[in-house]
Amino acid sequence: MKIKLYGYKKCATCRKAEQYLKQKELPYEFIEITEHSPSANQLAKIAELAGVAPKKMFNTSGEQYRLLKIKEQLPTLTDPEY
Repeated sequence: MKIKLYGYKKCATCRKAEQYLKQKELPYEFIEITEHSPSANQLAKIAELAGVAPKKMFNTSGEQYRLLKIKEQLPTLTDPEY
């Protein structure tokens, strides 16, 4: 079974994650998140498997996070809305 790595090729953290998988010789599939975004159900499952709250999955240093003013919206959102 391949690991699905959703990432952005220009993201240093994503590149580090990909390098880690390569070094460990783990089979993976890199999915460019800007071209093939996961569905809400997939994101919920990923958060559950990772054991993290959905709101922790935001790239808080990303351009879209700032442009869409997501930080200001977070306090009013529920987990399914994340």
